[in-house]
Amino acid sequence: FSVPPLTGSVGALALTDATILSIGSFTASDAAGFSLQNSGNTLAVTGPLVASTGSISLSNAASIAVSGTVKAATDAVLSATTAGIGLNSGALLKATTVSLAATGNGIVENSAATIQAGTLRVSATGTVGLTAVANQIDTLGSVSVTSGSFSVASANQLTIKSGTSIGASGQIVIMDTAATSKITIEDNATIVSSASSVALVADTGSIGAATINAAGMLEVAPATSGASYTIGTNLVNTGAPSTSIAGLRVGAYTDPSAGTLTTTAKNI
Repeated sequence: FSVPPLTGSVGALALTDATILSIGSFTASDAAGFSLQNSGNTLAVTGPLVASTGSISLSNAASIAVSGTVKAATDAVLSATTAGIGLNSGALLKATTVSLAATGNGIVENSAATIQAGTLRVSATGTVGLTAVANQIDTLGSVSVTSGSFSVASANQLTIKSGTSIGASGQIVIMDTAATSKITIEDNATIVSSASSVALVADTGSIGAATINAAGMLEVAPATSGASYTIGTNLVNTGAPSTSIAGLRVGAYTDPSAGTLTTTAKNI
């Protein structure tokens, strides 16, 4: 069936083979939450779309454009199966786990959008840029990006847990801008850029017995411009990391949007 803007309040809702153009104010109060499998044109989510005790799952055969709040008590899953995902100005994704998948294109976050997630997972065919300054992400989960780069920023201290795999064909930039800025990479985590560089941008950090491979440079730099930065003090090894890189750059990183070198360290 076809519905223009979907609005309402129910216990739970599960729709399949739908052709919905937009989702406005909608609340699902039961643990089963809100689930939509949609086909057709771009799905516009103006919200607020809220699953107060459960999850939200949005799957669309075309692109997904979010300009309002999508808030789930547990998981929020957005999947664009033949196109991309846009988190536009005013978008807020908030859930214990946020999963974004765009198998036909990339994922773009406007600077005035926000992701608030205990864990963020990403899969895309195309460049992914999730660098809005208001993002609050605690844990970076699995990332798989083909035919593009991956960049993410968080205003919470960011952890990459043991067993997590982060991979992109292009550049990888992981930035932490918390007041006490820190990136923690645990044992057995893997970060691989098959054709470019890997940048870890945070005032402090620790790397366990993880694997970091890059066809280009490994870049480590403070998030705070003008800060001092020393390997062994600001960035420490808590294990024996394995690296295969073209070289190490300290105090500067390649800006993912401009492609230019940004120097943040005052003293090295």
